[in-house]
Amino acid sequence: MKILVILFVLFINLSLSSLLYGVITEVFGLDTGGFLDFTPIFVACGSWMIVSLSGLVLSYFARTSLQQYYRTVWITEGIALALPLLAMIVVTALLFVSKGTNH
Repeated sequence: MKILVILFVLFINLSLSSLLYGVITEVFGLDTGGFLDFTPIFVACGSWMIVSLSGLVLSYFARTSLQQYYRTVWITEGIALALPLLAMIVVTALLFVSKGTNH
């Protein structure tokens, strides 16, 4: 049952972050086209992190309703929050390395 809870949490994160991605690109007028344009990666990671952080806050306030699944949801949301942060650090490091080697 915990695996279904994990899959459900990740599905909710994916669905809401893809909806939020579209809203962010439209509201701020971001151009996501072009070769080696990292704007979509940063926007997708940012929207995923917003949804994960919201899930953490909501699960904290709904911990009595979640009962035995609270810890599973909390850990899943925490990992889902950390992964895009790691991806953004790696992409930023790759950008700096590629800028430094290009004379």
